[in-house]
Amino acid sequence: MEFSNQSIFSLPALEAMLWFSDHTIQPKIKKFRRGLAAVSGIVCLILAFYLRQNPYSNEMITALLPAIGGVLLVMTFAYPVYLKYLAKQQMKGQNYAYHFQFKEDAFTAGFHEKATAYSYSSLYALRENADYFALFLAPRQAYMVDKLGFQNVADAEAFGPFLEEKTGLTIQRF
Repeated sequence: MEFSNQSIFSLPALEAMLWFSDHTIQPKIKKFRRGLAAVSGIVCLILAFYLRQNPYSNEMITALLPAIGGVLLVMTFAYPVYLKYLAKQQMKGQNYAYHFQFKEDAFTAGFHEKATAYSYSSLYALRENADYFALFLAPRQAYMVDKLGFQNVADAEAFGPFLEEKTGLTIQRF
């Protein structure tokens, strides 16, 4: 069985990909990293405060600790918002038309006559919502396959089981 799909990578597709990534792919890792960075930033600030009270402390360390602590805290809470902002700015209101070909042994994805072939084993995770199939190659890299891009509704319904069979992964549906 083969499938063909024409999908538009638009702002809603980007937002769906980011939601899948944030809430289904890496939530535990993200929470651990954020917690560790926040605690490290606070510890750096506290140490800097106490070292400034000590007349024998190294001035270089006393100057670096608050800077490191501040950067850790800013990166912990502001960086994810900044990444989403950058992704939206990169699109600049443009939508990209992707063409997908799903064959028995591999699939291709591309736009503007450039296509890349992938084996099904290269997929990291599969997600689905009412509008898209998300084919993750990495925690923050996914192809969004629009269900409306299939030739008919039957193809869109048969595509999920086809992907599960070819990848050996289970699609998480949301």
